[in-house]
Amino acid sequence: MSSTDSTMFQEPTAGYALKAGLNTAHHTNPDLTIGLKNPQELLITFLADRGFTVAAAWKSTRSASGSLKQNPTTHEMDWQDPGQVSRAAAILATFHQLTAEYPGLDTAVHSFKQQFQQHLKFFENETQQDPMYWAELNISGSLRYFGNLITKMERQMSELRYDTLPKSFIHGNYRLPNIVFQDYQLVRIPDLAHSRREARVLDLAIALADLAPNAYGYVFLESVYTFLNGYDNILPLDSQEIAALPVLMSAQVTDWGFNELHRLTMTTDPRSRRSTTGKFRAQVQRLGWLMENSHFIIEYLSHRNEERRRDLTSQSAATSEFESRLTPWEAT
Repeated sequence: MSSTDSTMFQEPTAGYALKAGLNTAHHTNPDLTIGLKNPQELLITFLADRGFTVAAAWKSTRSASGSLKQNPTTHEMDWQDPGQVSRAAAILATFHQLTAEYPGLDTAVHSFKQQFQQHLKFFENETQQDPMYWAELNISGSLRYFGNLITKMERQMSELRYDTLPKSFIHGNYRLPNIVFQDYQLVRIPDLAHSRREARVLDLAIALADLAPNAYGYVFLESVYTFLNGYDNILPLDSQEIAALPVLMSAQVTDWGFNELHRLTMTTDPRSRRSTTGKFRAQVQRLGWLMENSHFIIEYLSHRNEERRRDLTSQSAATSEFESRLTPWEAT
């Protein structure tokens, strides 16, 4: 196999994404940045000043088998617990509300769409160079299926007007190990290393795509609805974000599949290869299920928006009727 530049698959880190924000904020308000050596400190301080606590880094309590180890004080979110899922969603929406006002948001980091296109080129180059390599790994079938799904995914991403989506300073890695509950009540968000300015719906897509630790199914879909309900109650998605969400979820799972393929090209250890091929097949299965069933997500959010419009119309009509019955002196 050809050696692929490993830096190509490194996601934006705080040292890159947040540093640009720190420099911009310094020029905007020098007093704000005095004494801040770590770029993450600026964002953490900004959030803390507004009552939003960011936890220190912690070690996941997930075992090697994927099951959740119970810890009496600190544990990652139980994705099948509606209360925890709803709370985690509300925290993410609040995070986005606050970071929408965060100074120095402009960074030089490539957008997710640009990164996706770069990873697509890797996939095309690597899979065409040495077919026998993939056959020896016994993933030729999964690779062909993945390629068919990517053809559809590429078309959807090319049609996505990503640059026009509402932007915010996103968490960038809001996944199960980074959604931490203390005493099964208060959620804390560690790991801001991937924070950057992006379409805020991307954060939602990352969270939802990783909501179930294993295969997708209808239990997963119920948890997706719960998460969307908790988020949408605080920060409703507009019609453009609703249309983009399932596309970005599929794109994120595709990107995780790219990452597993990349790991295969970087290792020669048989045990590591077996593990990685299994993870790759799992991502392909998830992507197939998601692309087949993503319309349910659009239908759910569209229905919520329609209900919201009806409620607003009813409230407006009731207010107008009440005001029409007022006598002149009551109206004033």
